[in-house]
Amino acid sequence: LDENTTAATIIGIIQTGLILIGEEEGVLSPVEIELVRKPLVRVLKKYNIGDNVMPAEIDLALAMLGLIVARLKKPKTATAVAKFKAWVVNQWARMQGRRLASQVRAHVPSQ
Repeated sequence: LDENTTAATIIGIIQTGLILIGEEEGVLSPVEIELVRKPLVRVLKKYNIGDNVMPAEIDLALAMLGLIVARLKKPKTATAVAKFKAWVVNQWARMQGRRLASQVRAHVPSQ
């Protein structure tokens, strides 16, 4: 097996994109992966794109992104993310409200 981490990363990006379309579409079978991997490795070799073309940090970040995107589709994770997002928006609105109230108080003459 000619393992090429650049090809594996590109396949991971493809799977992540497909997961965004729908969870079932993003899970490539081993046969599908092999169907994509072989010609992809050939194209990478044709253009002299080596196995080490991508920094390890980018490879790891893309792998983590794939995992995160897959998890965001799960109901528990989606609910937790929605709650966190609502909390952040609420905190931001509260901060803006305090700032606006402070500005109004500064422009209202005291009695």
